[in-house]
Amino acid sequence: MADVPKTITLAFDGYWREPKMSSLPAEAGIYCVYTCTYNADAKPKPTVSIAKLVYIVSPEAFEGA
Repeated sequence: MADVPKTITLAFDGYWREPKMSSLPAEAGIYCVYTCTYNADAKPKPTVSIAKLVYIVSPEAFEGA
């Protein structure tokens, strides 16, 4: 049987524009690192346009950072 493509929908709870590890929430989950463009003039509030997924990492990777 051939592999059937699957669609996965993710809901993100915020984003960080700078690598400030101390400001990341202390919650279970995964972190996706992207290249993106920050759209400060978007209405009703600023947005981020994702260009490329760089890597996915677990919160444990940031311990002690």
